Amino acid sequence: EYKAMVMAFLNGGADSFNMLVPMNCPLYDEYRDVRQRVALDPTTLHKINASGQPCSEFGIHPELDVFKELYDSNELAFAANVGSLVEPLDK
Repeated sequence: EYKAMVMAFLNGGADSFNMLVPMNCPLYDEYRDVRQRVALDPTTLHKINASGQPCSEFGIHPELDVFKELYDSNELAFAANVGSLVEPLDK
């Protein structure tokens, strides 16, 4: 069976912090404080469980039903906060 990993790098095409929102942990409070009026209400999000993360629960944007379905069937994983380097690292 053929399997592939597809990464979509959306250069300004999506607000990833409103696609995948921390829930029920101190990071949600930080998210809400920074996002203010555009912060999503956790009751509207598709809840998912995560292990090995600062928060054990995250919420997927309510318009992304298909992401929730794919995540639940182990066909989708999130790689948050990744992208191109702005300048080289020397470490």
